[in-house]
Amino acid sequence: MLNPVMGEPAGRRWRLLPAAGDAAGIDDAGVAVRCQGLVFVAVGQQPQVPFARRRARAGTRQGALTWAALSMEVMMVHEMVVAERRHMADLFAGLTSEQLTRQSLCDAWTVHEVAAHLATYLRFGQLKILACMLACAGDFAPGNQRLARWYARRPTSDLVGLLRRNAESRTTPPRSGYDPVLADLVLHDLDVRIPLGIARDIPEERLAVTFNLLANVLSPGFAIGTRLRDLRFEATDTGWTAGAGPVVRGPAEAVVMAMSGRHAAWADLDGDGVGLLRRRISQETVIPVPERLKAMATTVLHPPDRRSRDATAPKL
Repeated sequence: MLNPVMGEPAGRRWRLLPAAGDAAGIDDAGVAVRCQGLVFVAVGQQPQVPFARRRARAGTRQGALTWAALSMEVMMVHEMVVAERRHMADLFAGLTSEQLTRQSLCDAWTVHEVAAHLATYLRFGQLKILACMLACAGDFAPGNQRLARWYARRPTSDLVGLLRRNAESRTTPPRSGYDPVLADLVLHDLDVRIPLGIARDIPEERLAVTFNLLANVLSPGFAIGTRLRDLRFEATDTGWTAGAGPVVRGPAEAVVMAMSGRHAAWADLDGDGVGLLRRRISQETVIPVPERLKAMATTVLHPPDRRSRDATAPKL
């Protein structure tokens, strides 16, 4: 329960709403307070607030109200990673043998091999990333695919156990933070569920991190290359936008899948940029070595601002 105003009835609950400005105060009815760009409105039920578990700490009340302190605890990207790993473990644990052998949306892997891929990251950490990148001059895919297929000799129960035991791992790609870790989990969740017809509403903040990473961050492991250049992406259900040029428009999940090079959601997209993006993906070859090495060097020398352990969902 949120109770940001000292002296208010103990049973009063509050909803956090967006607001502009940094003013502080309380309305005449005592049912709304504003501080540091946040508005709390008294409501009759437990608030459901996107992106966060929020906690308020009150100041003292003198006349209308003066604020001594207001703090907010938001969900960090690492916490989203932990929750997503546990979701994936539960997902794999609940599949039948037949479902595990199905082809995922990743051309190189079955559903079981996707589980192995996620497990190898926790088992080998940055050593896996560096070895796979260096072995093929910055092309992460070949070594990553071979390692996952090798590790997939283990039973699914072992892979699920590894995901659960190490869900809170803080290993990240070098100089990159948690965003690419979360994006990888979100995309592989789609890779598994869509072929199997398993429905799920991905939490919006996790999609926001993925959308922002693919659209705005040079992340060598995702091999975006020039795929998204001079295109504008619009998520119709969330209002997110990125880029400039011919438009690719649709629900956030469909847009994220197309940005990442997946083919399963074309029917949900429209706009004059869809055809161009589709052609680019169909004609993609291995990114040339100079471009791959440049991407690696850029990540090391000019890492993204969002690599902090305190990063939360981006504002889009």
